[in-house]
Amino acid sequence: MSEGGSNGDAGAAASIAGEAVIRPLPIPATVSPQMQKLIGAPANRIWKARPKTETEWRQIVEAQGAAAINRLPAMCERLGVKFERTTIGDVGGYVVAPDAVAPATTPSATTTPAGGGGPDRTLFKRSTYAGVADTGPIAGETHEQKIARLTALVAGAKERAEGSG
Repeated sequence: MSEGGSNGDAGAAASIAGEAVIRPLPIPATVSPQMQKLIGAPANRIWKARPKTETEWRQIVEAQGAAAINRLPAMCERLGVKFERTTIGDVGGYVVAPDAVAPATTPSATTTPAGGGGPDRTLFKRSTYAGVADTGPIAGETHEQKIARLTALVAGAKERAEGSG
């Protein structure tokens, strides 16, 4: 076959010229009916557009964007979400959020602070080292008291580790 596809192969000649041969594609039976509908739909006319200037490109982009924005309300309603335009810094964008937020996790011993004021430390196993109880942090304790408590705890743990406690 020659470079120009002179053997009558239209596909080869078209690809050399930069054009794709348009032919119908079979619709696979292995996809959903919704996907079959999309596959069988006519090609988007934008795919054939060949803008030559920046202005032509901008017109295409703006038209496609406007069409997408027009489809959003119905899509949001179907999906149970809402969207709003926002600007973060100098960048425009959208915030998408559910219409209804699921209730918070049911409180449990691992998610609810003990007494409502701090982390639940009741699940931690505390030990006693040579008569010194590991109480964990104590509410309202000063820095000096914390140092004294931890120093005694370390001494008790060391004594226990050495076998005499």
